[in-house]
Amino acid sequence: AIDTLLQARQVVQQLAASHALRATLHPTPLRGIGTAAHAHVSLHPAEREGAFFVAGVLAHLDALCALTLPEAASYGRVRDDAWSGGTWVAWGSQNRETPLRRVRPGRWEVRCLDGLANMYLAVAALVGAGLLGLREGSGAGTGAGVEVKDCLGECCERASSISPRGFLQHPSHADGDRAENPSRLTPEQREELGITRRLPPDIHTSLDALEHDGALAEVLGAGLVSDYVAMKRAEQTMLGGMGEEERRVWLLERY
Repeated sequence: AIDTLLQARQVVQQLAASHALRATLHPTPLRGIGTAAHAHVSLHPAEREGAFFVAGVLAHLDALCALTLPEAASYGRVRDDAWSGGTWVAWGSQNRETPLRRVRPGRWEVRCLDGLANMYLAVAALVGAGLLGLREGSGAGTGAGVEVKDCLGECCERASSISPRGFLQHPSHADGDRAENPSRLTPEQREELGITRRLPPDIHTSLDALEHDGALAEVLGAGLVSDYVAMKRAEQTMLGGMGEEERRVWLLERY
């Protein structure tokens, strides 16, 4: 699938170039205009999707962002009310204001991902985190046994919890996108849903999280993680020495 994605990108870029245009994967190539590369993941059967996505992906999301949002420019999209996944570590059924959106049983969308990511590494890390959730069988959140609940449109009245064994039953709701933003909830409502952490605000924070996530490093390979963190930090130092427009052009020319 990733091979096909990269081939499609090359076709688009070549067609654009033939018309003296540039097709870019920059997350914010122009002021007020954003792009992304959300990933849809299906699990068969779906009975243990809770353990995979919540106890796994959501629990390791801080570290995963170092791979899915790999540049300082990526974090311009980590904001609320933008349908970009919001700023809180949460999940929701048909909720585009959470980084993990449950489309339907067995199908999920990872929204904290953009086109600057190395998709081979990003998807490998997502799968690895999910397998950790299946292996560890613990709840997601700030610690073992803490569960993060479904942030539906009517969050507190209609929330359903998720455990490693699967979903608890909740009232049925019509299909469609939910615009409920966890940031608009009161602290008490977020606590009731188990929403206690924010996404990393910048690449430096996510790199620190990846460096200290021993379980994810074990899955991906400690050497790969160490080399990746060192490379990204050196790159950020280089980019930090450039002006804003020079950085933007540098990324546009390479992505």
